[in-house]
Amino acid sequence: MAFSRINRIYRNSAQRGYKFTAINTLNFAQYSMTSHTPYTKHSSPLLSHVPASAMALPYLSTRAASSDALYTPSGIPRLPVPPLDQTLDKYLQVVRPLVSPDQFSQTQKAVEAFRAGAGPDLQRALQERAATHDSWLHQWWLECAYLGFRLPVVVHSSPGMSTLKQEFSSPNQLISFCSKVVRSAIEFHQDVLEGRLPPDLMGSVTLDMSQYRNILSSTRVPNKDTDTQRRPNREVSRHIVVLHQGRFFKVPVFTREGVPATREAISSQLETVLRQSDTPCLEKVGVLTSLHRDKLVTARKELLKAPTNAATLEQIETAIFTLCIDDPTPLVSPSDISHLSDPTETTASRVTLHGGGSSQNSGNRWFDSGVQFLVGKDGYFGINYEHSNCDAPPVISLFDRTIAASQEPSEVIACKDSLLPEPEELLWDISTLSKQQISVAREDIDLLVADTDLQSFLFKEFGKDLPKSYRLSPDSFFQVALQLAYYKLHTKTPATYESGSTRKFYQGRTETIRSATMASLEFVHAMTQNELSNDRLAHLLRQAVEAHRNYTIEAVNGQGVDRHLLGLKLMSKEKEVALPEIFSDPAYSHSLHITLSSSQVPSQHQLTLCFGPVVPDGYGVCYNPRETEFRVCVSTFRSCPVTSTAGMIRCIEESLMQMQHTLYLAHTAKL
Repeated sequence: MAFSRINRIYRNSAQRGYKFTAINTLNFAQYSMTSHTPYTKHSSPLLSHVPASAMALPYLSTRAASSDALYTPSGIPRLPVPPLDQTLDKYLQVVRPLVSPDQFSQTQKAVEAFRAGAGPDLQRALQERAATHDSWLHQWWLECAYLGFRLPVVVHSSPGMSTLKQEFSSPNQLISFCSKVVRSAIEFHQDVLEGRLPPDLMGSVTLDMSQYRNILSSTRVPNKDTDTQRRPNREVSRHIVVLHQGRFFKVPVFTREGVPATREAISSQLETVLRQSDTPCLEKVGVLTSLHRDKLVTARKELLKAPTNAATLEQIETAIFTLCIDDPTPLVSPSDISHLSDPTETTASRVTLHGGGSSQNSGNRWFDSGVQFLVGKDGYFGINYEHSNCDAPPVISLFDRTIAASQEPSEVIACKDSLLPEPEELLWDISTLSKQQISVAREDIDLLVADTDLQSFLFKEFGKDLPKSYRLSPDSFFQVALQLAYYKLHTKTPATYESGSTRKFYQGRTETIRSATMASLEFVHAMTQNELSNDRLAHLLRQAVEAHRNYTIEAVNGQGVDRHLLGLKLMSKEKEVALPEIFSDPAYSHSLHITLSSSQVPSQHQLTLCFGPVVPDGYGVCYNPRETEFRVCVSTFRSCPVTSTAGMIRCIEESLMQMQHTLYLAHTAKL
């Protein structure tokens, strides 16, 4: 064990004034709201590998040499259907820390009725579906979690990613930076299309790579009830769209011979765009994509009445990606955030999540684009991506590539490539009704931005090195800290979501890792009551960490609870069976009211990912576990009277320090 490192962390913390005393709990009024069905967040790779479950379905056969074959390795299994009894037993374990004893007794009866009644028939039907589909879940999940989701994609679905702020001393530096980003993204796209990306691994297991095909050259198209996805072929998708001052430009990035443009040629193209868009657009049409999806369907129909708009939409929706060159963003005031939060990091996160509102850069966006690269004239750099296409790890791979390329030495801007078509401004014919719809969109995004309290902070006392030195999973350690932090604020256990990647299976997305366990509940009770010995606290801490790690292993091996229960519920609808009581039982809706939505997002770089809460009285917590620090982003809605971004940040920091202190004392007592 790296005891010298542990000792140094402890000494540094003491020198900074941390006091390791009994935890002060804050009591807030209980707050209940109508349950909302949660949607998925971002995948997190497993820290250690175990063999794939024996319940996996037969392996896929080798496919023809195609894009599918390149990113679906021969021998990858299909997503299994877990045994019914296993899921029902595990479900009771999931809901037990969330409900009262009386409610739990009622839930047990509902589970047993399902086990003896409709459950086995629905299980057989689900197994039959699994036998005839590459993935029994994929299309259901795509429609339920994403395309059928009607709230705005902004804040509610599409995540943002940011990295360190850049320094641009001149417009040429901005242009050079953007050209590096564009060129590296094009190269990444070419590598995906040609099958040149090395496979992602979980331990020694090769993961499904099919999500990589969906990152670029993709867009979400609003439709009544359920949106659709559009993915043009490579012959059509040879340009990007650049937004500046709310104006749209088609920028070719391949020569007429089909060769990717050089950085110099891209720089020349971008210089032309900036020169031609020195005045802002009066009606920033892009803000429409921040609307509620049903409102956006109506707005799109109105736009399509004009041939000019139809032609513009065609170019936007067939672009490889969107590059948004933003005007400077005011730095968030330190008085508006926690003293622990970083104003620059917080501003960067807000830029990438929502753009800051209609008076800032929310109108300089096309939120339905698969990927938007965001580059501010003041140096902010990030990504916003449409979540139905993929989960975070493939996008992080793309962002890591562009970050690395952006740090390479600048090149002298040469004359533009004569074989590269000129940029073309994409025009709009705005009707009176469209103007009214744009005005509504501006009002709506401003209300959403004002309501979203998102803050980023750096926890620098230690990183994943500390839990690893105690032979504990860093992710599980942090998840237990989140349980403790939430309990300190609200004196109850939250229904918790952490994303677990199921990319060990074909078309795998995520499974819910249920971080709230009886072991974590016992630990947080002991820590907040401060009645047990330190050795006992350390033992309970290890038990809580191990319980989380075990559930994580089960989830990524397709043996979680949530997706299986969803499949059984949807199968009952498909078979027109009366909804079984297990799904109308209050414990089921309570378990789906995710008040703590979280995700681990490891990256090669100093990257921060952010997203909004998934319920009105919830928290969104994302963290990048680096060797000596945790980069954390927390969000709440200000309209909720009981949640607190600043309070959660404070309690996360306190919880991490108190857990470190507990382990330190337990370790030193044995020396």
